[in-house]
Amino acid sequence: MKIKMKHLTISSLLWCLLMGVAAASPTEERRECPRDCVCEDAPMRAASFVLTWMTSWGEDDLPEVHPNEAVEVADGVKSTTAADAGVNVDIVGLHATCALMADTNLTNLLQALPSRTMVLSVLQAAGSKLVVLEAEHLSSLSNLRALHLQGYAVRRARQVSGYMSNRVLEMVDQKKKAAQIEEDQQNLTLAISEDALMSLNQLRLLDLQFVRLVAALEGGRPRRQTRPLATSTLLDVPLSDFLSMTDQVPDLNLPPELKASAPVSSSPPESSEEILFVPLDGGEESVVPYEVFKAESETVLAPFAAQSELKYLRVAHAKLDRVGPELLTGLPNLHTLTLEHNHIKILPPAMFTPTPNLRHLSLAHNNILSLEGESLAGLDNLLTLDLDSNKLDRLGPASFPGLPSIATIRLINNPLTHIFPFTFSNVNGTEQLFIGSRDVSAELHTDTFRDLDSLTTLVIENTTLLSLSRAMLEGMPTLKDLSIHGHVTYIDFDAFTATPNLETLTLSHCHLKRLSLDAFFGLKNLQYLDLSHNGLDEISPGTFDHLSSLRELYLHHNNLTTLPLGIFVPTPVKLIQLHENPWHCTCDLMQLRPTFTNKVRRRHNMVCRWNEKLGTVCTNEKPIRLRYDNRVAPLCKTPSQFKHNDIFQVTHKRLKCPKHLWDPRPKHKKITAVLPDDDEEEEENEEEIIEEEPNWLPLTAFASAPREVKDLLEIAEAEMPEDTYAPLSTKEESAEIPQRDEAGDTIELISIVTVSNGQDYRRQKEEMKRQMEEERRKAAEIKLKEKQQLKLQLSIEKQKMKEKMAAEMELERQRKRNEMEEFLKQQELHRMMQERDSNRMI
Repeated sequence: MKIKMKHLTISSLLWCLLMGVAAASPTEERRECPRDCVCEDAPMRAASFVLTWMTSWGEDDLPEVHPNEAVEVADGVKSTTAADAGVNVDIVGLHATCALMADTNLTNLLQALPSRTMVLSVLQAAGSKLVVLEAEHLSSLSNLRALHLQGYAVRRARQVSGYMSNRVLEMVDQKKKAAQIEEDQQNLTLAISEDALMSLNQLRLLDLQFVRLVAALEGGRPRRQTRPLATSTLLDVPLSDFLSMTDQVPDLNLPPELKASAPVSSSPPESSEEILFVPLDGGEESVVPYEVFKAESETVLAPFAAQSELKYLRVAHAKLDRVGPELLTGLPNLHTLTLEHNHIKILPPAMFTPTPNLRHLSLAHNNILSLEGESLAGLDNLLTLDLDSNKLDRLGPASFPGLPSIATIRLINNPLTHIFPFTFSNVNGTEQLFIGSRDVSAELHTDTFRDLDSLTTLVIENTTLLSLSRAMLEGMPTLKDLSIHGHVTYIDFDAFTATPNLETLTLSHCHLKRLSLDAFFGLKNLQYLDLSHNGLDEISPGTFDHLSSLRELYLHHNNLTTLPLGIFVPTPVKLIQLHENPWHCTCDLMQLRPTFTNKVRRRHNMVCRWNEKLGTVCTNEKPIRLRYDNRVAPLCKTPSQFKHNDIFQVTHKRLKCPKHLWDPRPKHKKITAVLPDDDEEEEENEEEIIEEEPNWLPLTAFASAPREVKDLLEIAEAEMPEDTYAPLSTKEESAEIPQRDEAGDTIELISIVTVSNGQDYRRQKEEMKRQMEEERRKAAEIKLKEKQQLKLQLSIEKQKMKEKMAAEMELERQRKRNEMEEFLKQQELHRMMQERDSNRMI
């Protein structure tokens, strides 16, 4: 028994030891990660800034994952950006996310990270002091492939309670506090040194937000700041020269005592003078000899010179106000560059020559005043150019250089007042173009969009046009999506004949008052038409008859009160939004059906599920569907007793309206005509003509048509009892009734003889029908004969025209031949004279 207990105890100890080793391994793994960091093994695409890069250039939107599915959003993204850049975002490695607190030692924090860290994100918390990231901090992370640094940004305080003091002193104090907050917001407390990335040779992605770019530390202090850094980052110029330039720096506030105590000197410093230096961290001032200051001022700052394999670079909210080619030195393989939310005003010439392989460039949310072609020279592989939210006020032919690969140009939220003709002639391969601002109306010229042969999408945010004409849209034969907002007075009858491939047309917020009957003539492929938020008060009958492919029509937020009968019948429309109109509910609106007026668009969903064999599997994208929504139902405004009631309920339940029916099936009518010809047989001259009647009834079909004679006879015969055919009298009575001939529109008199026998009456009726059919046949023969004679006459005239043109061409060739012979004679004569003169000289 004791032996068994002994073996049991030893086995238990071994088991506990093994379990302890197994439990200790993850603990040691967790110990590799510092206390202020979170570490995990994951693919590179799992990082949020990597996912932003993959989905921010229009290739793929983020999938809408079903709420019941617990999967990662990144697994459903099928972007081609990373593959195009040559970055493997599926590689698995260590991700580290670190928080930079007020008491964090940056050196100890970064050096405590495992050397195999692949993705690093450093987020600065509130209360952290000024921190500069230097080369020694990242020297142990040579395997780093993606780096994200985000400094702390102070947000402007808002009045939450709603209480605002009405005392003058308290109001002034509050304004001072708001100004102080605004001033503190300009201070960035996270900086990266020029040589901080020297050891990261494998870096592929670099994302810097709210991070200052500063020069490397030399001798315990930062070197002089040079371009392309912001002028307000460091203060390292002589105090006298600095004070003389304070008027040129509007956002710099100096104490009054400093301005009063220091002399202002406009002369340049001599070599013997000394330079006042203010350290980066706000420490004590130091004095630097002018020779050292001058030598350091000539240094060019290139913070990314060692990242030759870098593919994605983002420098956002860094307060850059001047940039130059030196900023991009050493980045020949850069794929995507983002310099958003800075203070850049001017792009110097040859700015992007160090990055010849750049595919996507974003300069949005800056202060760029003008665009010159020399600034963008050398970007032969550029696909996307984003210049949204800048200060561009005009564009011309010299604004863009030759960009042979450009596909998308964005110029939204720029105060463009003039876009001159042939502006986009150098970028005629553009497929998507977005221009305009809601605050400023852009003036477009006739040939503004000339030569854009590959353009498929055009968005004009704000413009003023007297009329939308063909000349304005000419030069874009492949255009499919057109969106125009602003003030468009009228649409010409041939405006869209130059863009026959349009599938989507948006003319909302255009102040349209009326539409002509042929406003959309030629748009046979149009599927989506948006005329909402205008001032339309009337729509002419037949306005949409030409739109044989229309599926969605938006007429909401207009001034429509009624609609013509059968206005939507010829179109295969599936959705019509008519809400927010002052409808006058009568029987004319009975044609509306909730099956197409009470529907809205529903975006497709991508559902991802976990499969044990295949991993995360996402379903294919479904087409856009329509679903019912009573919130978009059109409501009555007048009469007052029906106000705010659904039109369908009023017309079908509260009004006594006749039911109008439309037959959607096409009707065919065959006419066989015989052409007399002496040379050919009669059977060969028979020709069958098929005339297709419209598959919808005209407006006259809903009114009482005038009765013809044969119809009246049929009605009378059907209503007569059988004994009515008894002889009335032995005397025949005749009457003459006028009848309109359908073929020649002539009036003739048809005699109707009434006899005492019912059989004679029916025989007379049949005879009259035969006469009418014979007249119709003759009229058809006459029309067909006239048509053939006209066709023959046209062919003869065409042949004569061809002969005339051939004769003129022959005369032109003969003239050119004579001129050539005369020229050869002159040449021969000139050669002979030259030979004679040479012989004389000999």
